[in-house]
Amino acid sequence: MKLLFAFGNPGIQYQNTRHNTGYWLADSIASNHHAHFIDKSKFKCLLAEIQMANTKLIIAKPTTFYNLVGESLVQIANYYSIDQTDILAVHDDLALTLGTVRVRTGGSAAGNNGIKSINQHGFTNTQRLRIGISTEDKGRIADSDYVLGKFTKAEQEKLDNLLPELLGLVDKFTNQQLDPTTLSTIHRA
Repeated sequence: MKLLFAFGNPGIQYQNTRHNTGYWLADSIASNHHAHFIDKSKFKCLLAEIQMANTKLIIAKPTTFYNLVGESLVQIANYYSIDQTDILAVHDDLALTLGTVRVRTGGSAAGNNGIKSINQHGFTNTQRLRIGISTEDKGRIADSDYVLGKFTKAEQEKLDNLLPELLGLVDKFTNQQLDPTTLSTIHRA
């Protein structure tokens, strides 16, 4: 059993925002597998389950706000007895250019409050799928306003073009072929 844990903020006002890039990928995977999310209030998340190859993949979208996602992760991981190495945390990354994706195991929060939250709850060795959201507009407005801003049509298209590679990385994760000891980077201009 594996867990894809997608960072984001609940609520219609946050749909299609840069901070909800993790939710976007979770929704895409669930849709591709005709799965539906169910509200699991005891886990503080929306949860879907799919079968990929020979592995059950739980997809979780926490209903806490982004800065508190660790509260949800600890509940899910404890209930299902999921080891940290079987968790893929998917989140936006303000330090990476839109079109860049990096995979690594663990690491510091580096200003990401969602990572800070899961690290505070003891999940320092999860695998991380970091999706870049930075564009030339980043320097023009405060970081908090930028991450809560919506993607432009061109930016969303660029993100959508990454979907095949992102799905491939999730497939590698479920098949235990995602190498957590090396830094993987996808970059599409």
